[in-house]
Amino acid sequence: MTGGALRNRAPFLPPSPHEVGRGDGGEGQLRGTRASGKLFARLRRGFPLIPAPSPPQAGAKGEKKRSAHSCLFAALCLLAVTACTQTANAPQTAPQSLVLLGENGEPLFTCPAEEGFVFGIRFTHSVALSPVEEWFSVRGGVIHLDKTVYQDFGAGLPHYPEPGQTMTAENGRIVIFGYDRPLPSFTQRVGRIANHALLPPPSCGAGDEIFLKTLAPAGSPVTITLVPQRQSEKP
Repeated sequence: MTGGALRNRAPFLPPSPHEVGRGDGGEGQLRGTRASGKLFARLRRGFPLIPAPSPPQAGAKGEKKRSAHSCLFAALCLLAVTACTQTANAPQTAPQSLVLLGENGEPLFTCPAEEGFVFGIRFTHSVALSPVEEWFSVRGGVIHLDKTVYQDFGAGLPHYPEPGQTMTAENGRIVIFGYDRPLPSFTQRVGRIANHALLPPPSCGAGDEIFLKTLAPAGSPVTITLVPQRQSEKP
């Protein structure tokens, strides 16, 4: 074969599916080569044989959001369960009453004292001869001394706060906060000069003040304490 013949020869192209079918000799073979025909058609149009991967579906973002929401919901449920458990396990104090007991342990005065109950004791200072008030509250089933209120810096009265306390002036009187001193019970001796008075809250229904000398003889001790309500109701 000469070089001119090679130059004049038509370029080689893959045979069409119809040509393949005819060359194999029959209509049945043509039907059997339809898959090959599709490949030839793709080659002629310049498409690759292996299809490109499809782009990620938009649902992937939604799936991530649903996963994040599920985690947040689980965390909130855990917090709710923890809070309920702590509330259920919190110590519960039985109903109590503030009771003033005489020298022989007899009740002189009783008033229901729930959590946060506030009362005071007022007396005349023996040296300064000016009124002094001590204020208490019931917290966690125990009496706590919270603050002291007095008029001037007389002898025997505080001139400055101790560590952790605060001294302020209110309505012309000196107030020291921050004692936070628990007192399961304490005793006051009914003074002739001091003239001690209990300052109960309105919930007691006993007025603004109760002078201890109306409950016990002068000079006798009066113990102030908390007692379970059923015990305080005993005669």
